[in-house]
Amino acid sequence: MNRLDKHQKIGIDFDHTLVNSNKTHLFEEYILANPDKEYWIVTFRNNTGFWTREQTIFDLQSHTKLTMDHFEDIVMQVRQPDIATQSIILDGDESMHWKGLMCYERDITIMIDDMPEWVLPGCERYGIDFIDTFTL
Repeated sequence: MNRLDKHQKIGIDFDHTLVNSNKTHLFEEYILANPDKEYWIVTFRNNTGFWTREQTIFDLQSHTKLTMDHFEDIVMQVRQPDIATQSIILDGDESMHWKGLMCYERDITIMIDDMPEWVLPGCERYGIDFIDTFTL
């Protein structure tokens, strides 16, 4: 978590990073111990009617010690699910760069995510530092 110390604005993925991860407690502890920093939730959600902004806030408060008072905002891209595979349909190059672009547009200098194959290319393109949730 020491890599976060030099960053003022931090982007963090939601599913399998901020919630439903064996590292959730580390992120909670860091955010609570460093309230002077800006934290942004930057996430993909699928468009099943269930993953709304309100549902994301509810999940945050249900699964962590955090509330939206700890975050600047949620930056969320909603995708149509592929009914056959139950996975989110991604638009290739556009999706691989979306989180990096969202960080760049908000002056977020580091992104934490569990899917480097879909996030690291955009972070590299826009000069955003990257932390892989699973190798933290």
